[in-house]
Amino acid sequence: MNTQTPLLSELFRPQIIDDLALAEKEIGQLKQMLSQGSIMNLLFHGKTGTGKTTACTIILKAISPENGVKFSGSATWNVDLLSQIDMYACTQSVLGGRNCLIDDVDLLSKPMQNALRGIIDKTSKNRFLFTANDIRKVIPAIQSRALLLSFDVAPLDCAEVRDRI
Repeated sequence: MNTQTPLLSELFRPQIIDDLALAEKEIGQLKQMLSQGSIMNLLFHGKTGTGKTTACTIILKAISPENGVKFSGSATWNVDLLSQIDMYACTQSVLGGRNCLIDDVDLLSKPMQNALRGIIDKTSKNRFLFTANDIRKVIPAIQSRALLLSFDVAPLDCAEVRDRI
């Protein structure tokens, strides 16, 4: 029997929206979208290790427990991978859209981001969740197709977030 002790970081990883290191107003906004079933394309940006990917994973599980898929911007992207994403996104499920998490979208080349923009535009039932460490590296066409949410807690919100966590 192989029993591994989970890493401390995994024990403390947020499991629900309320656990995220965000100000209450952002948590409320995400919870409202989830409760109303009105999730839009989201682009979470901020420093490394602030919970962007964890937040996207929580949302993806909530909106697409069996239909969600994750792609990494740090992986080798090529025409074949874009074709896979396109085919996945364009094949509408019985339950509605197909939902994709694209982690580290800022690591994709501009041509790959532009190609991704085309996929987003032709699949209106899908939701795309993006993370980026450097928002300046995400093309405006991707940014304009998503609600941007910074995971860099504003100085005025630091005490509230610290107390809640």
